[in-house]
Amino acid sequence: TLTGGTGVAGAITTTATAFPTIGASIIDHQLEEDLKDIEQTCDKSLHEMNRLFNELDQRRRKREIPEYLTCKLCYDIMRDPVITPYGITYCRECIEENLFKVSHMDPIVNKPLVVEQLINNLVLKEIVEKFIKDNDWVDAELF
Repeated sequence: TLTGGTGVAGAITTTATAFPTIGASIIDHQLEEDLKDIEQTCDKSLHEMNRLFNELDQRRRKREIPEYLTCKLCYDIMRDPVITPYGITYCRECIEENLFKVSHMDPIVNKPLVVEQLINNLVLKEIVEKFIKDNDWVDAELF
């Protein structure tokens, strides 16, 4: 029957008031899921940014040329290393300049030395070239 407080009209009223709650609950649940996804994405992005900044810091800290790649006279990286009969390696330019302008002596061991005794240090040259290739900042800062 359609008369009275109950029946179809009561059912419609009850159903109409129940759906907004169910609809709101579904929307709230979806919003919570979306928020969780956004938070996870932000956390991942933040973690990746921190990782990249740490890597950058490590690279900046490593901007040192190992001592074994530096000339004993100019303290720069040796582009054209030569070794003396006494086992000391220098930049060709530095040791030749020293021999011509200062004395015909090895400056470290203080023994006689002439340009003809200098031998290209090919192994060290390869190591220097690899170091420069692996550390692109070397060319930018030094040359």
